[in-house]
Amino acid sequence: MAPATPTRREILLVVVLYFSLRLLTHKSDTSVSNPLTTSTHATSSPSANDSTYHHISHYLDAHLTWGSSPVPQTRVLSHAPGWTVFDKLYVLKGV
Repeated sequence: MAPATPTRREILLVVVLYFSLRLLTHKSDTSVSNPLTTSTHATSSPSANDSTYHHISHYLDAHLTWGSSPVPQTRVLSHAPGWTVFDKLYVLKGV
């Protein structure tokens, strides 16, 4: 049986993904080292100048409070094998 030819939707999806990845992987700053070719120790901490670290740590250090009201309940919006979409999912210390 011959394989089916790709539909216009599939071709468009591949083109959009290709250009999205090209845009995301384009390096505008040549001073950034490639993490795959740079050897680092597992115990090394991010440098104080690392803007990505500070950007991410800003969100990780956010503390939410609800006062006297109960914590909002997490809802499962959608589920398929390998994928689950949650609404109002909160994580504290990795659990």
